Amino acid sequence: QLAIEHRSDEEILELIAYYKQVNLPSTLSEMGLDISKISEEQWQNLGEVTVEIEDMANMPFHVTPQMIIDGIRRANSLGQSFTQK
Repeated sequence: QLAIEHRSDEEILELIAYYKQVNLPSTLSEMGLDISKISEEQWQNLGEVTVEIEDMANMPFHVTPQMIIDGIRRANSLGQSFTQK
């Protein structure tokens, strides 16, 4: 959600650090997903399904499928960079 809201990398990395402290996953691979095996069609489906979730109506702006996809990819990338430190 922070990535979709265009929050700073620093703010997202701070949350990732907390996730690490409490043993929560912060990358797709830590959730058992191989990003290289996710097709563009699957990404699109994920984005389209996600924007239909009831909670999305609570966002203070309109959320598009592409925003979901970009946000997940950004958060995953930041999680990977944090893990590689």
